Amino acid sequence: MDRIAENRDRAGMYFERVGTAQGEVYESSSGWVLRVRLRARSGEQYTFQQSVRAEGKLDAQSKLRDWIDTVALPELVQRAIAGGEVSTASTLAQWCRTDIDARAMKDNSRRTVTAALETYIEGTELGRLPVDHVTTKQVESHLRDLVTPRGPASNSTKKKILGIISRGIKQAQREGEVRGNVCDAVDGAYYLNRDMRADEPPAMTLPDFADLVEEAQASKDRRMEMMLRVVRGTGVRLGELVALRWGDIEEGTIHVERAARKNSDGVWVTEGIGGEEAAKSEAGARRIPIAPDLFHELMYYRIDQKQPPRSAYVFPGPDGGVEAPTTDGTRLKALGARVGHCERLQRCPETGRKISRYVPLGGRSHVPGWHQIRRLVASRLVESGQLSDPEIMAIMGWSSVEMLHRYYRETDASFARKAAAMAAI
Repeated sequence: MDRIAENRDRAGMYFERVGTAQGEVYESSSGWVLRVRLRARSGEQYTFQQSVRAEGKLDAQSKLRDWIDTVALPELVQRAIAGGEVSTASTLAQWCRTDIDARAMKDNSRRTVTAALETYIEGTELGRLPVDHVTTKQVESHLRDLVTPRGPASNSTKKKILGIISRGIKQAQREGEVRGNVCDAVDGAYYLNRDMRADEPPAMTLPDFADLVEEAQASKDRRMEMMLRVVRGTGVRLGELVALRWGDIEEGTIHVERAARKNSDGVWVTEGIGGEEAAKSEAGARRIPIAPDLFHELMYYRIDQKQPPRSAYVFPGPDGGVEAPTTDGTRLKALGARVGHCERLQRCPETGRKISRYVPLGGRSHVPGWHQIRRLVASRLVESGQLSDPEIMAIMGWSSVEMLHRYYRETDASFARKAAAMAAI
């Protein structure tokens, strides 16, 4: 692309964000004079003037338009770049304020994103770059070197920051400021910590799981109790669990055909395989054998279920539709807090700022989570020795054996058997 065309395209991308241009032509003794007044959004005004030869007023006006496109507006853009008005940080901040997904956020989620922008994007080399200058390698380098106030960023933090950058650039893409999303090509092998297992939660222990079930029973939270039992008995993901319908359950089998996701309006819906409704992946669509006791418990639960009436979902939300998985994730943490597995902090110990965060207790490395129960199921299946790797992968909904290696966590019983074997050598 030649320089004139590149300047014209770039000026067009940023035109609405950096300001406006007004031009006029008039004839003087030395020829035609082109004058352009630029008004930046910051309030500053600039005037450019040039004398040209033209064959009349129409020709001079044509030259004026070309001059605005190729000289005046690009100059305004450069001044805006220098002032940080079209930086990546400002683009992401604008997305957080105006994007439809951001407007659908709860207040605490919006505050979290805003704090992440201030902490990890603003003031950095990546944040100062114009958004159309950002490359995939620069995003990878930024994530690789990301540091939190407590030290190097964890893999989960890096993934969250990548998601924020990606969604902000998508907003810029919709507005025509960039032609593609550089985050789509970001390679996790480059920026993630090499020891991914160290950053992942361990499998939940059986005593901890029993504590949660007992507390759910004691508090008469029948919905939470059954959700725990279904995940323990099937290993399904939380998004698949809340999307489960009564028609997916038959004696001896649960059919996983859909998962929950958030649509462009910020509403949780279910999607199925290959069309309007699709599960997480092709391997995610599967049938899972269930024990007779679990099937009968589900049928009794269906009879006892009164609110909301006649919902197609096994674990619906208050309106009878699909429940947000994040809501059930928070409920599980609250359940864990009641049994002493974690506690909720309402103020940051370092800054005193109001927060809402759960921290593990009793020597645990993570707060209770649904995925830890899924890891427990995977680990128990491996240690049973009764199923092959492909059979376990089919139950868990994995397409790669690498996932099996990542999810497996040695249990205390397995370690005890190894210790006994070593002692007998």
